[in-house]
Formats: sequence, C-alpha cells, structure tokens
Amino acid sequence: MIEYRHEGGRKMKIRLADFDDLEKLVLMYGMAAEKLRSEGIYMWDESYPDKTSLGEDIRKEELFVVDDKSAPGGIAASFVLTQDILPEYANGDWKYPDAPYTVLHRLCVNVDCQHRGIGKAIVDYVEARAAADGKSVIKLDAHEKNLPSVNLYLRKNYNVVGEAVWRGEDYFLMEKKL
Repeated sequence: MIEYRHEGGRKMKIRLADFDDLEKLVLMYGMAAEKLRSEGIYMWDESYPDKTSLGEDIRKEELFVVDDKSAPGGIAASFVLTQDILPEYANGDWKYPDAPYTVLHRLCVNVDCQHRGIGKAIVDYVEARAAADGKSVIKLDAHEKNLPSVNLYLRKNYNVVGEAVWRGEDYFLMEKKL
C-alpha cells in the first residue's frame, strides 16, 4: 500500500488490487458503465470490462485500487498500468515511439466519488510513479465523447496523436512526455 498525497493535498491509499476486490470492481465498473451509457458514451457495458478482464489484470499485477472507507465497497477508483500496447495503438503518430513508457488504461472513479479531484490525483500519481520507474512517456486512450476524461488529459498536457476504434466506438490516442 502506498499513501500518495497529490499537489492538492488529498491523501490517497493506492494498492494493487487482489482477487478479494474482484466482485466490488465488477460492480464499480458496471455502475460507471451505466452512468456513461446514460450520457451517450458507450465505451463500457456488461461485457467489458468484465470479471475475466479485470481478473486477468489482477493476475498480471497491473490493476490498482484507491482505497476509501467512505466509498461504496471501500474502493474510490481503479486503474491499470501496463506495458502492453493494443494493436490499435498502431494508428497513433506517436512522438516518442522509442522512449520508455507506461500505458494507463481503464481509469474509473466510483460514481459516488466523482468530482472530488480523484481522477486528477491518479494521473499525478501515475506520472510520478512512471518517472520514478525510469519511464519518460505516458500513453493512453480516451473515448472521444467522454469529455471529462479528455479534458482532464488535455489540461495535464497530453497530446492527441491519433484515433482508434474499439467495439464500434471512437477513441483518442494520447501521450505525454514527462
């Protein structure tokens, strides 16, 4: 468990997810998917992210959770850090293709914990962790209609380097040099 205090002063407890978290994570992502669909954003649904994909992330030790006893299920947010590049990332005009990188995937803030700066704090943490691990670039994708996420990344100086399509939905490919 890592205690991380971001620039705004909020302290977060970040740790690797374990299989005891799996049902709570499935529920949290499901609630987020439902909220997104109600806003016309069809990036997640009942089949993705699912128990299998989240379980695989746990097995590979790439899924992190932000503990918060006041959040439903005790999890305020979750995200994946990986070195795996999806085939669709070939669509990107990556500015730093040979630089050591980290990929941020599936950042999800519990619907009951949104608008508290948790997403920004996670991005700050990911950048600090990547730099400490010798990575100089963060790569990610963001659904084009998910404006809160897209705007967060743009405010944090991520650049759009291309587009990709997953499951019939359009995404921006983004990167940032640390």
